[in-house]
Amino acid sequence: MQKKKPLVISELSQYYFYNCDKFVRLISDKDNGNEIQNNNNGGTKKNHKTINEAMKNRGIDFELKVKNKLKNVIDCEKNVDYTMNCLKNAKNGQIFYQMKFNVPDKFYDEMQIDNIKLGAFVPDFIEVKERNSKKEIMIYDAKASKSTHISHQFQVASYAFLLEFIVKKINGLFISNTGGIYLPSSKSKTTFQLENFRLDFFLPEVNEFFRKKLPKIINAESPPWHYNSRCRTCDFVNVCRKDAKGTISMIPYLSLAEAENLKTFISDGKSDDDIEDIAKVIKKLEIGSENFSSSEKDINRRIKHIVKYDKRLEKRSPYLKAKETNQAQFIETPTANFPQKTVHNLIISMSLDHYLSRPFAWGICLYHNSGHEIENHKYSESISKNDVSLKSFIHLISCFVIVLEDIFKYLQKYESKACAFVYSDQEKKVIQNVLLEIISMDESNVSRNIQQSATKCLFNLFEDSLLLASQNNTTESFKFPNISKEWRDFPRLIVLERAISENIAFHVPGFYRFIDIRDQLVKPTLKDSKYNFIIIKKNDDFKDIEYAELENIFKLWAPGYLNSLKIINDLHLLRNDFANAIIRAYYELLKKSTNDISSILIFIPPKFTLTEVENFKNNYL
Repeated sequence: MQKKKPLVISELSQYYFYNCDKFVRLISDKDNGNEIQNNNNGGTKKNHKTINEAMKNRGIDFELKVKNKLKNVIDCEKNVDYTMNCLKNAKNGQIFYQMKFNVPDKFYDEMQIDNIKLGAFVPDFIEVKERNSKKEIMIYDAKASKSTHISHQFQVASYAFLLEFIVKKINGLFISNTGGIYLPSSKSKTTFQLENFRLDFFLPEVNEFFRKKLPKIINAESPPWHYNSRCRTCDFVNVCRKDAKGTISMIPYLSLAEAENLKTFISDGKSDDDIEDIAKVIKKLEIGSENFSSSEKDINRRIKHIVKYDKRLEKRSPYLKAKETNQAQFIETPTANFPQKTVHNLIISMSLDHYLSRPFAWGICLYHNSGHEIENHKYSESISKNDVSLKSFIHLISCFVIVLEDIFKYLQKYESKACAFVYSDQEKKVIQNVLLEIISMDESNVSRNIQQSATKCLFNLFEDSLLLASQNNTTESFKFPNISKEWRDFPRLIVLERAISENIAFHVPGFYRFIDIRDQLVKPTLKDSKYNFIIIKKNDDFKDIEYAELENIFKLWAPGYLNSLKIINDLHLLRNDFANAIIRAYYELLKKSTNDISSILIFIPPKFTLTEVENFKNNYL
């Protein structure tokens, strides 16, 4: 039996982010400390020392900023006895920082748990307020996040739940029904904002978790779990990727709800359901379909949707066909998230500094639909880890919007039927956020011309940006398109990962990595085509493509080596070349699958027009 270590509340709260029993088991096992060291895509050294630790350090620094801005703060980073003495003598208006508490035995007795131990817990801030001659304590946590998540609220509610066992011993002291999360402020004049929430709504869930859920997870012989794309940011991503091989997680991007539906239908008494059981499920669907009740038929429809049932395939599911061939299979789901045909493809990549939450590099490349690059339209730019000043950031993004607007003008000049592509949802969000930041920045920092170009780029990439025009406000004028003339019925910006996860089946667990796409889609699909030389051979068979994953680019950039910028720039160009290869492979695989492409890809982009803009005012900006 594995040795258990004390469980930390801040780690336990992540259960409500990942919704994963196995996560709790893994953080409770002492031997898993070494496993976390190997959680990058290549299985080499500790990747979370880059992205995850950058985010952790960002959180620590934000917490200190909050502490330094608050008034009447008492630093309690000392022993538990000192903490208890401060609490007993607390005065109205005091804010205690980093009070440390041990979990009392009374908690374990009342919860009736004896094989689980919680480590000392340390709320970020405890504020004292006097009400009706009694002292009320309010618990706050600082999170360098864009919004409050359930995991944050659970953490604060857990502190309140545990503190209740402690303050019972202190006369005249009670815990407020309101807790709060300090978040970074979107307003330039303030560092943070406090978002309050009702603790009493969460306390029943906290009680249920410690009394029933946690013991059940810890004592289970094999806790239920499912590996999918939400696991990317988990410290145990590669531990579970190995364990997921052969399970129903071999249907990548399968949601937890869909996985539970599939497991329920399989339900043969096994603790682990595997990919081979899908064949048995399909056989059940086909043999007994005539005798099924209406409710069973409804379940069957859902199962067929999950496994992408296709009676034309010998294995009836493209995922089973992918398993048999170890090659990607087209699913043939009609979609509006990929163009039927284009003349030009604009591919953009952008990397985020997870500490500052700002980009540090980008790449922009324009390709003809033949796969060739358009001459003089291939760019990349980055800034050094050693110079992440506001001035460097503005210069980086100024170059980005100048290049992007120039390419838009090129596409309009040639009346090209074009789409823009990013590989990931993260890049889409980062590009949109950075354009908004430049647009809303004080003009003393950035030129008006750059802001106007950024505005034009924003509205020409993102159809949902037009929604900003519907807001009223009193800020300075910016610009927006005439909605009635410019609203687009199709996306101009395509997220490649979303498109291929919807319509291409791979034999890999959870989610697609670049090496999976290279080995199962790009190389086998394009090897006998004209694109083999144009794209693949030119890039040395994409043998180093794993380094172009965003987390690995960040890992190379984070140490701040003097010679890293050329490497970072080249990796963004490689990432764009690989995206170009994915697009070409998507079309080639589709052609092999069907002659009726228009029934699958249901939109063709119109001739590119550069949306002109009019004056408007908007609170968001």
